[in-house]
This record gives sequence, structure tokens and C-alpha cells, in this order.
Amino acid sequence: EHRGKVSIANNTINFEDFPKIGISKEEIKREFGIPFEKVVLSVGRMGADRERKKIRHLVEIFRNGERNGVGLVIVGSGVTRDVQEGMNQHNTIYLGQVHDPGNVRISKIFRMADVFSIPGHVGLGLNQAFYFGLPVVTEEGGQPPEIHYLVDGRNGFIVPSDNLKELKGKIWYLIEHDEIRKQFGENARKDILEHASVDRMFQGFR
Repeated sequence: EHRGKVSIANNTINFEDFPKIGISKEEIKREFGIPFEKVVLSVGRMGADRERKKIRHLVEIFRNGERNGVGLVIVGSGVTRDVQEGMNQHNTIYLGQVHDPGNVRISKIFRMADVFSIPGHVGLGLNQAFYFGLPVVTEEGGQPPEIHYLVDGRNGFIVPSDNLKELKGKIWYLIEHDEIRKQFGENARKDILEHASVDRMFQGFR
């Protein structure tokens, strides 16, 4: 009976904070020393709230399975020493925290990636990934409101919680199917600009 009193202010970030990156993926990879042909990216505060982002799941997937030319790049704070020691040095790179006043470096990193994955709590990393046209793969359970931007089978995939086999399968599926990955990426950017602009958020508050 009180629905008329409720307005939704979609949580988002200011996309104007991200500069346009005019160089190729290959140039960016050379700059950061990333040797992979295709990149699965994960960005976030990995140690927050008892490692709710479940970065260990991605590390596990890449430790136990190698695909030629495919690598995992992790950015952010809170990756514990034991997680780092468990990384497959052949296909996983941990860049640590990446900061610069104009968001140039982090924008380059998103620009050079192919798929984005935070197995746990996606947060605003999902918004950022969608803005850069990256499909997102994550797990059910313990997700914040941003998960509603992810439409399973349209701009990414949501797999059952703690199911590493499904998580791995969906990531490899997107990596291996270039046209589908491209379409998912186009959908992701279109959807986030439509549903998660700052104007849209302000309208909800108004």
C-alpha cells in the first residue's frame, strides 16, 4: 500500500570520471607487462568483509586449468599472502592497487580486458566493467543492489554460489566465443548507460 511513496535511486558511479583511452589493447598490455592474448579481469577491495569478493575462486580456477593465451589479472587491495602464493605464475598477474588522479591507469586496464569476474560481492566494479563493455561473470548469494544490472544470458552470467565448475565454464564460454562476448559487451555498455547514469540516480532521489 506504500509503494507510491517509494522511489529507486539506482546506485552508480560518475562515468565522466573515466577518460577516453585512444590506444589499442596491445599497446596497453605492453605498458603493463601483460603477455596474455585474452584477459579475465578482477578489480576490487579483495579483503573487505571477510573476503566477500571470493577472489580465491578465480585464483583456484586459473591454478587448476591453463588455456593457451588466456590469463587472469587482479587489481586491488587485500589479496592475502596465501592467496598470492597460490597463484599460477604462468597465467595470473596481481598488479596490486592502481591509483592515479585522472583514472587513466585503471581505465587502461579495463580497456584491455575481455571478461570481468568478481565471484562474490560485485559492488560498483560491475558498473565500471559494463561501462567499458565487459561482460561480467559472478555467483549467486550475498550480492549488493548492483547485481540487478546483470541480466543472465544478456550481459553476463550468474552461476550458483560456490560452484567453481560453473564459474569456470561460463568464463571459458565467453573467452572462446568472440561474437557472443562482443554482443554481451555491447549489451553491458548499453544497459549501464541507460539504467545507471548519474542523472538516473538523481531522478530517484528527487
